[in-house]
Amino acid sequence: MNTKPNIKVIWLATWWPRPNHPVLGIFTKRDAEAVAPYCDLVVVHAMPHARNNFIIEDTVNNKGFQEVLVYYPNSNSLFGWFNMIRGYFKAMHWVIQKGFTPNVLHLHIVSIAGLAILYLHLKHKIPLFISEHWSGFSMVVPPIGWFNKWLGKLLVRRSSGVFAVTKAMADKMIQIGWEGDYLVNPNVVDTDFFTIGSNLQTSPFRFIHVSSLDEEHKNIAGLLRATFQVAMQEPNFTITIIGGDEGTAQVEQMAKSLGLEDKLRILGIQSAEVVRNEMQASHAFVLFSNREGLPCVILEAMATGLPVISSNIQGLEEWVTPKTGVLVPIGDEALLTAAMLKMMADYQRYEKNEIRKKIVRECSYPVVGRRIVGAYEEALAKAKKRS
Repeated sequence: MNTKPNIKVIWLATWWPRPNHPVLGIFTKRDAEAVAPYCDLVVVHAMPHARNNFIIEDTVNNKGFQEVLVYYPNSNSLFGWFNMIRGYFKAMHWVIQKGFTPNVLHLHIVSIAGLAILYLHLKHKIPLFISEHWSGFSMVVPPIGWFNKWLGKLLVRRSSGVFAVTKAMADKMIQIGWEGDYLVNPNVVDTDFFTIGSNLQTSPFRFIHVSSLDEEHKNIAGLLRATFQVAMQEPNFTITIIGGDEGTAQVEQMAKSLGLEDKLRILGIQSAEVVRNEMQASHAFVLFSNREGLPCVILEAMATGLPVISSNIQGLEEWVTPKTGVLVPIGDEALLTAAMLKMMADYQRYEKNEIRKKIVRECSYPVVGRRIVGAYEEALAKAKKRS
């Protein structure tokens, strides 16, 4: 039921799931699902294609919001960026021509595509919001080109609010000069779907890892080397690895070279149901990334009551605490080994319900949806007072 029909929002989503990449920007889609019950929402996203024309398609998502997809001519030159921006312009203009008059704009992930929504904001004086999830902000020096740095500074300064998934991310954005009004807004978790299981077997101890399996980002080789060291000291465990695509064969090869075939279950890409079931059948979640924003998989694991072992990436200390898991220095395989061994020995001290409680309180669909829409309402009230 739409309880706030006077709020009409256009989202420009630069990351959004695609047929060939179903988890790209999945957190943005979940935010949309959280917001949809409380406002009228149109999400605009874009994809390149091989044709020389622009094609606009729209559908109504089963969660109650409208998706508008614009296909734009692909190019390896600067024309590719130009066509993408034109595509977003055309799609948003098409939405307005169809009779949807927004009173809020929301950009998800600062990028050159933000020029399109900035134009709409300046032309119609519509409050603008920004959501940021980029893992690059967890790095000491975020790898941002000069243009995006300038554009981000301009967008943030013009915005009515910036949603960052962690306080550490907000602090880093301010540090690089993106001064604005920030609100910490973690990624959404379906806490009615990701729940604590009831049939966990005692032995063997089961770790689980879910990720893209991208080596540069997720450091799978480091995780497997640490797993080998764990097996040398305490062999009664397995680790289930879910995700990847082309990365699955590489993981299988690394596992074979280390003699870990009997310790690893490599399942590849799986449905949300399989991920949930495997989490419920596991004892602990492990992630050894080199950088992250706020991984949905950590929050989902915690929603199922799993303690987490993770790299000590800025922002994760807000979630992985001594009561919910263990943080280890980025890339430190010896301390990851020690943390996995300690988890196996001390697992019983973790309280599943306590781990889950924080996720329900801060990341559930109603909580995130109302948090975002509450910020919209505040901005609209201020705009009304000024008019």
